[in-house]
Amino acid sequence: MLNKIKIENYKRISKPGVLLDRLALVNYMVGVNGSGKSSVIDYLYDNFKEETMLLKDSLTSVEVVNLVDFNSTCQTENITEKWKKIYLDLVENDNIITLNLLGYSSSLEGEKRDWQILDMDILTGVFQILNELAILDLENDTKLIKPEDLEDEQLTGGENKIINIVYSILWSYKHKKSKIILLDEPENHLHPTWQKKIPMILDYLSINLNIQIFVATHSPFIISSCGELTDSKNTINKAIGKEYEPTQKVYFLKEGRVAAKRGNISNKGRNGYWGVKVTQIASTMLGAGLMDLVSKQKRVKSKMSPVLIICEGEGIREDSKVYNIIFRNHEPAVLFVSSRGSSQVGRTFQILQEIKPGLSADFDMLMVRDRDHEFPTENSIEKYEEINDGSRVLRRRAIECYIFNSETAAAMMKKIGHTLSSKNHSILDKLNSTIQKETENEVTGNSYKRRLEKAFNIATYGMTDQYMKDSELSLREKVATLIKPSMKCYKDLRKEIFKLSE
Repeated sequence: MLNKIKIENYKRISKPGVLLDRLALVNYMVGVNGSGKSSVIDYLYDNFKEETMLLKDSLTSVEVVNLVDFNSTCQTENITEKWKKIYLDLVENDNIITLNLLGYSSSLEGEKRDWQILDMDILTGVFQILNELAILDLENDTKLIKPEDLEDEQLTGGENKIINIVYSILWSYKHKKSKIILLDEPENHLHPTWQKKIPMILDYLSINLNIQIFVATHSPFIISSCGELTDSKNTINKAIGKEYEPTQKVYFLKEGRVAAKRGNISNKGRNGYWGVKVTQIASTMLGAGLMDLVSKQKRVKSKMSPVLIICEGEGIREDSKVYNIIFRNHEPAVLFVSSRGSSQVGRTFQILQEIKPGLSADFDMLMVRDRDHEFPTENSIEKYEEINDGSRVLRRRAIECYIFNSETAAAMMKKIGHTLSSKNHSILDKLNSTIQKETENEVTGNSYKRRLEKAFNIATYGMTDQYMKDSELSLREKVATLIKPSMKCYKDLRKEIFKLSE
């Protein structure tokens, strides 16, 4: 099993070359034409040929000339037999399976398939796998149908293509003992709904056969499906307290170099991406053609350019409401916008970054994340912020830890005409300290928000009800109105979001 590939001075790839590290069972290469995707596939084929099988949708004219033995095939008069011979020669001599030849060479002039070229045990296994994954959907129960009884009319073009891919991988494993499978643009001729099934199939085969698969693709649907698959697997593993090692990764290539997830050349992408980050790559692929139609605006940067900040929250707990109150007089002007869920924050931020070059307005962008379920340590925070340009993670867990404290409680009591006792002052400070330690010890969840609000109410002798009288604002928002730039909580929050010192 390959863990690392270093390629330089090979076809489209020149120095300093491409380094793909921490390879998974299934590895996808994406990038525009000429970026080096196929060069990676060809390099693996040339350097690991004995244990490799290359699956191609079709042969190029150059490959036909170089690979097909015309003297041998011309001795056969029957056209079907000629293609069968070409197919078998390619498999046996060159370790290449041409998927369209497999489909063509297994058909007769009659209505039913000629399965003589196929391994019936493997074909039966294909149907069992596709049924197990709930991918093959025929009118009848396919478990009761023998493959040799199937007629072409019962299968769609997409089903035929998927069957050919699975069959070719199983055949390579059984007959050629292939440990590395190379797939070059498997999405050809497949509807997006079929393309999205490919990662599930390859994941199943790689795990159960213990093989490694490399895929060169232009399909954002394959890539988005890969991200969703690994993200859901990670969620399941987290729920049972198990560490998840991704079985599928995506590597972004550009101009014969490795690139970061947004497509800029950078060594950050050499370890590959998975989960939500892969979804961002898919968004870039989908948006590329659209954004090419939008001319980039030439604008002069200004220190006073407004800042658009994407944060978490929904409904009555929209964090944006609190942030906008706290930084109401901030210069330059800021606007916080809530996006539902942590993963949606990242996706929204990515989409707006794609759109920004086509807008005439001059503004900066940031996104702010809480620590409810992730980022338990300083190292994990720094790593996330380094990988995700423009991101900020709150050190104190969430916005509530900044607004429900002894400083704001004292300000509220002063507003009402009372004094906060030193005992209650200490209660709030101690609770904030406890919550911070819980975060560092990887205690997840957000029940601490209710604990803070309850403690704040107790510390102020329950006078929050009096303070909230005739107000349409929530307690969080009302307390936020008391925060001034001179207060420590304001300075701490400003420093974490804008990376500025007072």
